[in-house]
Amino acid sequence: MYTNPDNIFKLPDPTMLTLLLILKHAPNRDMSEQIATLIRDDVAVNLLEEKGYIKYNKGKKGECELSRMRLTPKGTKYLNSLQDPEVTVNDKKMFSYLCDMYLSHEDEERHIGNKKKTLEYCTEFRVLMDLSIHQMYWLCWFFLKEHSYTKKLEYIFLRYRKGEPYRTFRGSLHDSDLYQFFDSRKTEVKQLWKKKGV
Repeated sequence: MYTNPDNIFKLPDPTMLTLLLILKHAPNRDMSEQIATLIRDDVAVNLLEEKGYIKYNKGKKGECELSRMRLTPKGTKYLNSLQDPEVTVNDKKMFSYLCDMYLSHEDEERHIGNKKKTLEYCTEFRVLMDLSIHQMYWLCWFFLKEHSYTKKLEYIFLRYRKGEPYRTFRGSLHDSDLYQFFDSRKTEVKQLWKKKGV
C-alpha cells in the first residue's frame, strides 16, 4: 500500500497516527487498554482534539474517557489522505505535455475535464502502478494513439457511472480505460518503453 510520508507529518504529533488508525478500525469496541499503552502524555491527545481529529462521546456513567474517544470526519479524511501521492513538478510538466498532445487533435469537442482532478488521477495512476514519469507519458501517448477519440482526457482515468457519484479513483483503478489498456497490451507497452529508452 502506498503511503505519502509527507502527509504523516501533517499531524500535530506523528506518533499519534497509530491512535487514529485504531479509532478508525475499531470504532465500536472498547480499545481503552490498548490506547492507554500508546499515550505517553495528554499533550498529543489534546492537540488531536483541538485540531478536530478526535472527539469524545457522551458515554455511559462510569465509562472511562479513553473508551469514549472517537475519530471525527476530519480525522477520517486525514487518514484517507495518507494514500494521496504528492504531485511533483515533473508530474505537472509531464501532464502539461500530455494535455498539449491530447488537445492537438483536429476534433474540436475534446477537452481535459476537471484539470486539477485529472492531474491528480494521472499522478495517482503513475504512483500506484509504480511507473516513472517517462513510462507514464509514453503509456498515455500509446493509449491516445490507439483510441483516436475520447471526449475528455479525465475519462481515460476515471469514468463516472450513473448511480455511483462518489466513486474514487483508487477504488476504481482496475476499471479505468488506461489500466485495462495497459493490462491487455503490456507486451507492446514494454516494447515501446524499451524503444524510447525509458
